[in-house]
Amino acid sequence: MIKLMPNNRESSIELLRILLMVMILILHANGAIGPFLSVNEAGGKDILHLCRNFIEQALIVSVNVFVMISGYFGIKFKIKGLLSIIFQLCFYSALLLLVYSFFRPVNTVILKETALTCLGIDHWFIVQYLILYTLSPALNALLNNTEQKQLAIIITVFFFCEFIYGRFGDRGHFHDGYSTLSFIGLYLLSGYLRRYPLRISRLPIFADFCIYLFFTILSALIGYYGGYLDGAHSVFDYNHPFVILASVFFFLPFTKIQFRSRTVNWIAASAFSIYIIHTHFLVTKSFRGAFMYLYDSFPMWSCVAYSALIILLIATGCILIDKLRIPLWKKIQDLI
Repeated sequence: MIKLMPNNRESSIELLRILLMVMILILHANGAIGPFLSVNEAGGKDILHLCRNFIEQALIVSVNVFVMISGYFGIKFKIKGLLSIIFQLCFYSALLLLVYSFFRPVNTVILKETALTCLGIDHWFIVQYLILYTLSPALNALLNNTEQKQLAIIITVFFFCEFIYGRFGDRGHFHDGYSTLSFIGLYLLSGYLRRYPLRISRLPIFADFCIYLFFTILSALIGYYGGYLDGAHSVFDYNHPFVILASVFFFLPFTKIQFRSRTVNWIAASAFSIYIIHTHFLVTKSFRGAFMYLYDSFPMWSCVAYSALIILLIATGCILIDKLRIPLWKKIQDLI
């Protein structure tokens, strides 16, 4: 999933990978500028906070969709695949530590944090995804060797448990969608949709996006006017029913588009670096500080324009840096 893709690969899903990484960048930038307020807390800035809540709701599907891509195509478990992910973490940690050392002294705390980051401990998504990657052969066997009706029952019961117990009962196991357990549900759901397309999954692309927007707008309004922006039943939880439904209908259009682009595939091969770099502990404080400064110092439209430019520069820089990693990993892979 994170490895270099062939240039002749279908590019619609590769384009989706790029889009998802940019969406996560914007998601984190939006969250960096302050808490999300409901109508009773907005203090006369209703439009601004409603727009921020809508942007957050529209982008929150990005993590779920990233996992659904894996389930739709099926992870091909390989030890080299695991090592490739770890190598990415080590490469960027070493590179960022080197850059950091030019500006500030490196102490034992920084070295310890860097070592932990090499194992993905600084990235919640990496940890959960590595576990999902390891479990993928068993999940693939379940998808391939279970009758459609029984598989549908399993997935239905799973989401029933997640929606009821994961939101109103023992939330710890599902952790609001920040968990391997939640990833397993998304993996099975998208794998099922590929093997047994439902009538609702064969809608026109325009209808898919309309349904995605419907659940996004509905959730944003419920969160803003109902005050469900934080706490046990937040509309921003990855395992919120409306977020999962929006994720499905955001993902489906890209499975219906067919085109090939060497440029898109070339960029997509390095898209995951955007997430790893900007969430690294040596970067994230400066990342958040930059957008807080823009929000506090400029009018809204100037802030939006500067933010868009910074996001574009970050995404481009991460992709170009990753092009240094790929040939190095190829040489290491040949040795392995």
